Amino acid sequence: MWGETRFRLFGYSDNGDVVPVLRVDSMDIYGTLDTTSQSFVFQSPRPIDTIQIQFRWVDSLKQATVAQFINDSLLQDSIAKADSLKADSLQKDSALLNGKQDTAKKASIPKNVLQLQGTQPALDSMFQGDCDVMDTACLLREEAKNRDTTVNNKCAELAAKKAGINYEEGEQDPTNNPDDHCFTEPAAVPDSVKKNARPHFTLTGILAENDAPGIIYTNVGINGAKVHDYFEEVCPLFEKEMEYFKPDLVIFAIGINDANVQRFNDKQFREDYDQLIARFKKVNPNVAIIFETNNDMFRKVKRKKFVQHTNGEVARKSFFMLAEKHKAGVWDKFSIMGGLGSMAKWEKADLAKKDKVHFKLSGYNLLGDLFYKALIQAYQEHIANLPAQAKQENKPAAQPTTKNERGNK
Repeated sequence: MWGETRFRLFGYSDNGDVVPVLRVDSMDIYGTLDTTSQSFVFQSPRPIDTIQIQFRWVDSLKQATVAQFINDSLLQDSIAKADSLKADSLQKDSALLNGKQDTAKKASIPKNVLQLQGTQPALDSMFQGDCDVMDTACLLREEAKNRDTTVNNKCAELAAKKAGINYEEGEQDPTNNPDDHCFTEPAAVPDSVKKNARPHFTLTGILAENDAPGIIYTNVGINGAKVHDYFEEVCPLFEKEMEYFKPDLVIFAIGINDANVQRFNDKQFREDYDQLIARFKKVNPNVAIIFETNNDMFRKVKRKKFVQHTNGEVARKSFFMLAEKHKAGVWDKFSIMGGLGSMAKWEKADLAKKDKVHFKLSGYNLLGDLFYKALIQAYQEHIANLPAQAKQENKPAAQPTTKNERGNK
């Protein structure tokens, strides 16, 4: 039902030393590099519904070394976990037996793991350091220490502030002022640093296609993102990649993080949306737009203490103002939920999380069904009225009597 045959993977390798490989039926399929769009084009020998992409070093010898290093690293991690389980087991047994018996015999580790207790992961010059090759957060921190970059103090403070925010737990920024629009330009990285850097591949999107008729749907988003995170400073290839989609309809369902602040700058919020919409209209000037108002939410003031967040009502008005300006549609999720304070009812109905900002899977499924029904109903009404509209628009005007009159009309 979802079989795809063509794939365009958008992304790039920092040093050109890593390539994506599509795996189908144990076959390795290498893509064709399209330098114009910085993407790789793959053709599958048969329709597939699951995409498996591996990222490999161009140098096959280095790839083999990395693969062995990863295997050793995972093995060492398994040993560490086994040691941890052993310690936990000994502690529990000691508590149960009150120290009266030797509990060392109670815990056992598989023989194949015990035989490898002294094994050390194979290190090579590409991965010198204290980080496990699988620990990307540690790798990024380590490389940040070695990279020569210039960051102004304001942006550094902003980065530190954002690092302390946990959106899953309902935490919030203190403000949403223009200072948040802070994008830093890293200094030039010397070639010597690039040569010894760990392999990177930045994946920015995947477009899957087939020859079947129907609607192509794609989405983009990440926890904690705000509207301005889709600006050119962060997503420089946005328009180039969007050219391959050329959306007829864009549904904007972002803004909850912009409004989950103590002092909501609604004017800046609308200006950010104007700038984002301009990027889409560069690709398709006639793109249709639907705004989805923010859901109701509560503001966390103390541990386990929440208060109603009135920013939801302010943001709702902004969405309607944007819709009027851009001749767009609005799906008023805020009102559909029940308005201010309704998130508490959704939580009580087991549809929302305790942070009173996010929904549970059942809540998201319900909202998705409601939006789909509203969209289909609006589209059916549009189709039903289309003949009458077309008839009115195509009604012939009175014929002019002279060439000049025709030109005036």
